Amino acid sequence: MMGCGLKLRIPQILEGKEIKIPQNVFKAVLEVYVSFDESDEFWYGNPPNDHLLANNLTDTAGNGPFREVGVTLDGNVIGNMLDGKTHTLQFRVTNALNVWYIDANLHHWLDGKNTYTVGKLLQRQVIPLGISSSSDFKGLNGTFLTKQTGPYPQLLVNEEIHFDDSVQVKKTYTFSKAKKSCKRFLINLYSNNMDQGNRTYLSIANVTLGFNEKKFGVRGAGYKMPVSSLENLQNGQGIMVVKNNLVVNGVGSTQQKYKYEGNKFCYFRNISSSNYTILNDEVGNACNRSTGSSFGFGFSSRWIPSS
Repeated sequence: MMGCGLKLRIPQILEGKEIKIPQNVFKAVLEVYVSFDESDEFWYGNPPNDHLLANNLTDTAGNGPFREVGVTLDGNVIGNMLDGKTHTLQFRVTNALNVWYIDANLHHWLDGKNTYTVGKLLQRQVIPLGISSSSDFKGLNGTFLTKQTGPYPQLLVNEEIHFDDSVQVKKTYTFSKAKKSCKRFLINLYSNNMDQGNRTYLSIANVTLGFNEKKFGVRGAGYKMPVSSLENLQNGQGIMVVKNNLVVNGVGSTQQKYKYEGNKFCYFRNISSSNYTILNDEVGNACNRSTGSSFGFGFSSRWIPSS
């Protein structure tokens, strides 16, 4: 296993680390960790730059609410590592403001019976990243493509990302194998400060995070055989009473539902808490094929208090 720690301070800067792996590797997995700070600490709520320029908001972080962490090998999305040479892994964050910390571990699986393995890239197709945005605002208030409404004092963000990828492996004297993965990422954020008079206000925030993934094994004629599905949904709500710029009291609660179904193993957990108390915790590992997987973000309506 190899590791590297990097710090990205400039938008879209490339930082990298040289690596050299054994030639008898038959599988490699790159594990990436990211931490965002300073101007991008709340990047998912950053308004677009045209909104900042029009309102002369020089001290507000911008670049919109989209960030993508990219990894390349010798400048390519896919490359060859089994030639015994030194290669460079590079990391980049699209639309980033400072500061992003990136750390990664490269895990290797070695062939214990052979001193080297052989493989090559047969075909590569990478669809360019497309980013579109639109805005309609007057003064501080307005709407954007991400459905962000007014930066102060209320913030509302709805964003959903679809990402599909597939890998095909062709072995000598055997049929080719292909795998397809479909991923869905979701973030919903509501934030508001409600004036209560007497230098007191309520600070309210609701957050929903979702990650769903389905994996398929692709056979001849495009037939897709389900391999596994994962549904992970987190909800969080918080409210604080602030008086004279000091927090008087508050309540925070979280809920998470995690469901994994594979060909040989299944796991389910539903847990919720309020402040430091666990309210509910359900765990299961039995597979229930009859219900299936909706592969959607089937969460209930978010709680948004009336003003």
